[in-house]
Order: sequence, then C-alpha cells, then structure tokens
Amino acid sequence: FIIVGGEARGTTLKCLKFPSGSAAGNCAGHQKRVVACDVAKGPKLIVGASEDFKVSLHKGPPVGEYAVPTMLSYHTNFVNDVRFAPDGSKFASCSTDRTVCIVDSATQQVIHTLTDHEASVLQLSWNKEGTEIVSCGSDKTIRFWDVASGKQTSCVTVGPNPEDMQQSVCWIPKTNEIISVSLPGYMNVWEKGATTPKAILRGHAKPCVGLAAIGDKFYTGDYTGTLVAWEVGKGPMEKGFSGALPTTMACLAGGKKYIATVGMDDKVFLIPTETLVGGPFVIVKGGGKDISVPSSGDGPIGCLVISEGVLTAVGPDCTVIAEMKFETGQKGESVAVNADGSLIAYCVEITGSAGEIYFAKIEGGKFVPVGEKITLLTSAHKMEFNQEGSILLVGETSRRISFFSVPSGEKLPGGGIVHSARVDGVCWTPDGKYGVTGGLEGNIGVWLPTEKGEYRRYKGAHRAGITGIGVTACGTIVSTGGDNAIISWSL
Repeated sequence: FIIVGGEARGTTLKCLKFPSGSAAGNCAGHQKRVVACDVAKGPKLIVGASEDFKVSLHKGPPVGEYAVPTMLSYHTNFVNDVRFAPDGSKFASCSTDRTVCIVDSATQQVIHTLTDHEASVLQLSWNKEGTEIVSCGSDKTIRFWDVASGKQTSCVTVGPNPEDMQQSVCWIPKTNEIISVSLPGYMNVWEKGATTPKAILRGHAKPCVGLAAIGDKFYTGDYTGTLVAWEVGKGPMEKGFSGALPTTMACLAGGKKYIATVGMDDKVFLIPTETLVGGPFVIVKGGGKDISVPSSGDGPIGCLVISEGVLTAVGPDCTVIAEMKFETGQKGESVAVNADGSLIAYCVEITGSAGEIYFAKIEGGKFVPVGEKITLLTSAHKMEFNQEGSILLVGETSRRISFFSVPSGEKLPGGGIVHSARVDGVCWTPDGKYGVTGGLEGNIGVWLPTEKGEYRRYKGAHRAGITGIGVTACGTIVSTGGDNAIISWSL
C-alpha cells in the first residue's frame, strides 16, 4: 500500500494499492492540507499530520469506506511531521508550536511533550531501536531525545546564520548516521555525538540560472538564491557561501575577484571569491535581464546590469557609478564587458525584434559611446568578449551564433546555427581559441571564430535547456540547466 497526503478534490489523505495504484480507501477527518503521513509496521495503523493543527489515526490499510478516524488535538499550531516508532507502539509528531509529542498508539495518550526547541520544529526521525528521536527546526538546531524519559540528551547548533535553519532530518538505520538538510538545500552528514558534520553535500534543488567559471573553480546559482562553489573533478568546495546572500536570483556572472548576482527583487550582490562571504547589496532600477563582470576585477567596475529600460554600472563597493536610460522603442537585452572594464557592449531590441549592439566606456560617471553600432536581425540574448577583448561572441534569440571584431564591428567568418532555440549561454576557452555556446534546447556548440559552422556539437546535454556555461583553466567545459544538474565535458 501507498499512503498519500496533500489536498486534492476535497481529499487530504488517501490509501492506494501498490503497484496497481487503485484506491484502497480515503482517510477522512482533516479540514486542511495533510503535510505528513506514516504507516505502522506492527499494528495496522495510519497516522496523518495537517495544517489544521490535528493528528489523525486510522485503522488500515486498507481503510473502510465508513471508518471513523481518531482526531487528536494536542498541538496548537501546524503539525509539520509525524512518524511511527519502528515497532509501531508509539508515534511522535512535531509542530510549529515548538513542541515534539510522543504518543501511545494504542491509547492515543500523550506520553511526553518535549519543549526545548526555540522555534518551529519541522521534522523528526526515530533510531532503529525506537529508543531515541532526533528533531530539527527553524532554531538552527538538531536535538536528540530519550524516548523513555522524555528528556533531551544532546543539542547541536548548526550555525548562527539564517541559512543554517534545518528543514529536514533522517536517522539512517544502516550506518547510524544522521542526515539533515539546511535552508539552501545543503545536506549535512552527522555522526551521533558530533558537534560538526562529517560532510556537507552541496547542490541545487531548483533550476540554475547561471554559471561562472574562474580558474579551476566555478560557481552556480539557482532562482531561490542558493549559491554553490565547485572544484573541477572534486565536486562542491569544502568552503561554501555565507553571510548576507540573495534570496532570489535572475542572473549570475563572475570574475577573478567577484561573483555578481541580480535578483527578481532588484538587489545586486557582489561577493568576493576569496572569502565567499556576502555583504552589502545595491538595488538597481528595473531589476536585471543580464549581468556581466570584468574578469580581472582590477578596474573601477564591479559589475554591469541591464534591464529592459536601464543599463547600470556598479562599483566594487556595491554603489551605482553610472546609469543610462534607453531611448523610447529600445529594450535592453544583454551586456558584456572586457577583462579590465575599459569597453562595454550592450544590446537593445528595437521595433520588429531586430537588435542593435552598442559599445561604450565609462567616463565621469557616464556611459560614453565608442565606435559604430552593430545591427542584427534579432537581438543578442548573450554576449562575451574574449580575454584580449578583440572579439565579441554573440548568441542571438533567433539561435544564430556570430563573431565580431572589436572595436571595428566587422563580422568574422565563424558562427552559424547549431541551436534549435534561443542561445542562453556563451563563453570562451581560456586561450581564446574557441567560443562555447549553450541553447534553450539543451545542445552545446563549440566554434572557431575564423571558420564557418560548429567545430564540435554536444546534443541533449541538458534535458530542460542550458542556462549557464563556462570553461575552466584546464579546458574542461562545465554546464548547467533547468534539470538542476552540473555536467563537465572534455573538449
């Protein structure tokens, strides 16, 4: 049998047969969404926890059509989790009212109410003997409890920051290890009695919005604001991001000194790559459709952010140093800056979906035009200068890849169409020999600026499209996409 909790068509808790999936009874009683459920391995019992502040106990599976549940109201706020002991003789529940309750399955009487948590208790788990419980919550702690006495035996404070809130916890019977999940989605592996995790597994639970490759490291971010630092061939770095970090993310870019993000809340963060500690932010007008960082990090520009109506330059101290509003009929699309920040390229979409690329530099707190504009059939969705700043790689919304000499704007022979949808990522190999692109359809293309057509093509690199691509110092291509995955490729 499978027990399913939730809220659909008036049913909050349902019993299904496995593997057929046919109905084996509805568990009535709750008035709001069921957020947790469990089945006893001994007696035939089902337990459910709901946002109506109640815990329900049902005989089954299967559940009779006219079966009457036992409704327990010992919590005073949302019940977040409920779990049977291994032998089914007891069950425990935890709640936003900051308590954990241990209940006798036969009599439905509360044996112990555990009250040491200082904020919402979000999940709990039993050890394999059924003698101890581990719980976690918004107070950033993992607490261990003795079932017989109802006393706390130990408490581990994961950290002082908001991202240290623990959302989930599980006691692994085979290894006797404890796994907890932090607010950004990091998995912490603990040994019983330890005060620090033996391992932290970092990754993304939501689709990534960008990737920045810098030296032998690269950095990824997803739309919830979670940032992860990686080392090629090793996985997530031991040191992760900390401090004041974004809570949403629309775009990400990076250079040797800074990782820059812009969120859907219009906040721009500049995070030093040396410390990975977030701090001040600046709010830019109109948010951001694209962001770019000078790779050297030595100039006066920390990052450039473009929105539909405004191009903004942000200094290393996270203050706005220049701002330019686009003319009527122009919509900002993408931006790129060369290694030292001395030349900026930005693309605007004009009437008829055509695109125009302009070059500029910053003087006296203003954007000053440089050279001639480049006219495209469609706007450039992503752009990137090579390391010398002599060639601009352009990926258009119409799938086309182009190379332009800078600052003359002369179109080079390289490029073509390998993508079947919008180009969502472009970058260069460190030696500047190849341009690398990724598309919404999930393909990767490798190009020579001087030769027409692609040099290499990787089909179906990401099932849900590519949202970020980069090349590390050793020549490894790294990509990420809507499938939450990060993949490395050898050229």
